[in-house]
Amino acid sequence: MKTKHLLFVIVFLMLQSAPKIIFSQAEIADLPPQYQKWLSEDVVYIITATEKNVFLQLETNRERDFFIEVFWKQRDPTPGTPENEFKDEHYQRINYANRTFGRMSSKRGWQTDRGKNCVRFRRLNQKKICLFRDKNRSPFIERN
Repeated sequence: MKTKHLLFVIVFLMLQSAPKIIFSQAEIADLPPQYQKWLSEDVVYIITATEKNVFLQLETNRERDFFIEVFWKQRDPTPGTPENEFKDEHYQRINYANRTFGRMSSKRGWQTDRGKNCVRFRRLNQKKICLFRDKNRSPFIERN
């Protein structure tokens, strides 16, 4: 009995000290449309809970714009160059997911399970090898 009580207390304390993870739709709906889109579509799979919490607490559009700029800068693999390769590839992944996975679904491609994984993990310059064991098809390599 003491073990269960102790476990309950530990879990309760951990939840109290954890960052806010669940956000109400009202908090996001209060944002101007461009920031709603950025938060709910553009970076939904890559923003951390802490970053999202901070973003939702910002008061002005100027603060939000600065946050977005810093968000992409901290992910830039080559900060000394004018291009942000991470940002560019991220949006290319979203476009690829929309073209590839959204055709046969009522959802947009990035919203499907395969699209989500593509946006989060896939490098677009990877080769995809597809092997078919069908008499009408031969193995092929698709380059993206």
